[in-house]
Amino acid sequence: MINATINRETTKGSTKRLRREGKIVGNIYGLNVPSTKIILDEKEVRRLLAHGEGHNTIELNVEGKTYNALIKEVQKCHATNSILHIDLECFSGDKIINADIPINYVNEFLASKNGAVIQKEKSSIKVRCKASKIPDHIDLVIKEQMLGHAVRIADMEIGDEITILDSLESVVASINFAKNVVEETPTEEVKPDSEIS
Repeated sequence: MINATINRETTKGSTKRLRREGKIVGNIYGLNVPSTKIILDEKEVRRLLAHGEGHNTIELNVEGKTYNALIKEVQKCHATNSILHIDLECFSGDKIINADIPINYVNEFLASKNGAVIQKEKSSIKVRCKASKIPDHIDLVIKEQMLGHAVRIADMEIGDEITILDSLESVVASINFAKNVVEETPTEEVKPDSEIS
């Protein structure tokens, strides 16, 4: 759960002051919730984003009222990468929503153990399902039969309650065997007998 308070100060100066205090301004809306300006703790938001929860549902406590919400947009400063603003959409658990779910690569050691290298082509998969059914991540379990091949979304085990919006033929990862590069030792040039003095 992440906590927030209603932002009752909306001047430009107050926004700068809040950022200096380690706060982030944002907005919540949806599910019969009027658009409301809020204040969140920057450390809590960064923790959520670092764990991939920016793709998924979160519990939001706004001054004692709890909402289910989805992070819709995060605005960052291009120069400092600091978070400037965040938009959160509130919804009911039965609502059908679209979301980008992070891919969790499992058994990566199997590739390196067999001399293969995993080239990750996708970091997430776009899906549609009930908000209450959105997973934290989707596992791609590396298996021996995948070594030396391209792995597509169709090759992954994904629950029936989730509809994949990306093409099932999209390549998630390419698992190729590393090429052994053999350096050739230069041979000495042998002069013909006629050139030997």
